[in-house]
Amino acid sequence: MLKIFVVFSLFWSLGLQAADKDLSPDQEILNYQTYREKWDRYSFSLLKKNLKPGIDLSSPPKSGKNQPYIILTSEAGYDESTLLFEIGTYSRWGHCGILYYDDVESQWMVAHATPTVARVQSIQSFLSEYVSINRANHAYALTILELRNHSLLDHEQVDDMYSYFREIREERIYIPYNYEFIVDENLKDEKGTMCCSEFIYRVFQKYGINAGVEEDKSSPYINASPSWIPGLGGLIANVLLPLRGKTVSPASIARSKNLKLVHSNVPLVASEREIIEAWKNSLGSECQGESCVSAFRFFSPFASKKAPKWREEIKENLMQEDPSS
Repeated sequence: MLKIFVVFSLFWSLGLQAADKDLSPDQEILNYQTYREKWDRYSFSLLKKNLKPGIDLSSPPKSGKNQPYIILTSEAGYDESTLLFEIGTYSRWGHCGILYYDDVESQWMVAHATPTVARVQSIQSFLSEYVSINRANHAYALTILELRNHSLLDHEQVDDMYSYFREIREERIYIPYNYEFIVDENLKDEKGTMCCSEFIYRVFQKYGINAGVEEDKSSPYINASPSWIPGLGGLIANVLLPLRGKTVSPASIARSKNLKLVHSNVPLVASEREIIEAWKNSLGSECQGESCVSAFRFFSPFASKKAPKWREEIKENLMQEDPSS
């Protein structure tokens, strides 16, 4: 069940680890709190600079337009295992959540499933904990999508969805993480669990909206290789992700015909080599240690320089105003 984490952790842990400085518990707490406060302020101001006009996360949405968004991100430097999802789907998306404005909290929040449990937190906190930054242009590695037709959700359904998120935030609803990444409840070892993309898929499914695509591990969207050689994507899908049933990845969410692109700071099409280079860039000086270098040395020989053609299909779908026209 935990093969993806166990196998990847084995490669990631190769080599020597940098020694931590000796700090007293009080110093550690103080340093961490100071760091988080400064980082939260910086991350939010950075996001405001990154986003296009029309997306203002520093104020409430316009009256009658409090619709949920989907946020897809890269977690380079935060969760090493998500590199597998990025490479396996030729995307810069290893994590995802639902971005919305909470009238009760009077701030923008993100609801998402994380190891070990689903949680809801402010957009500032989410950015500082889960989203990597491109050190070259100081842009967050994220993509924001919205419903192509806002009439798919009425006001009552939106209120119901946000009430559900509030219950999660208040810990009245507990959703364990789905480490198997299987969406079929009949095949899960532990019922009621959800991974990040499955959480989004299930939330919208409740209101009759298809916000994702269930895919078998044999799907080309999971293990496609741009050549006849079984590349890194195929290796990940067939060896590191031996799924028994169907799955939903962040890239599977982006395949939904009901979603369109609002904003992105990452390319919608990326090769395996480009993804690895982007991770190195995001990690910066943190990728000088032996464990990090060893991990990339392992993956690099398998990485292709080309992205498969089906990635272009996802890009075209997200950027189209009306795919049916």
